[in-house]
Order: sequence, then C-alpha cells, then structure tokens
Amino acid sequence: MPMAAVTALQALRDKANIQKGQKVLIVGSSGGVGTLPFSWQNILKAEVTGVCSSKNVQQTLSLGADHVLDYTKEYLSKVENKFNIILGC
Repeated sequence: MPMAAVTALQALRDKANIQKGQKVLIVGSSGGVGTLPFSWQNILKAEVTGVCSSKNVQQTLSLGADHVLDYTKEYLSKVENKFNIILGC
C-alpha cells in the first residue's frame, strides 16, 4: 500500500503538477495505484474520471469518482471529454 500511494502521489503531484479544477483520467482505476487518487480529489479539487471494467464500476464510483468509463463498453478514443492529466496505471 505505501508503494502504491507514493507512486500515485509522485505521478500526480510531482510529475503532472495537478492543479485545482483540472480534469484527470485514471486508466486502471480499480488497481492499487489507481484507487488512491480518488481519496485525494476533495483535497486537490480535481474532476476525476476512472476507467475500469464492468465488474469494477461500482467500486470506482464508491471511491468517489466523478465519472466512470467502462472500457468493455466504451472506446476511449471516442470519449469527447478533454483531460489535463492522464494517469495510466
């Protein structure tokens, strides 16, 4: 858990320089690294969209995702939303 948390923190805060109001896409939102940013979104004030399979949609929503994309039903290339940061886990 600590390694996953540090990985997510370094990616979003240190590398991507996440800012208030940005839109973030987390590909792999149901895995170890992917689940942690949802707990920070209230602090960071970012709009977070998670990408996962059908079986993990409810988990991602329960973690606090603003939006969820089910990759088994939607093609990411057809998503009309624009994102400031994409975190691929």
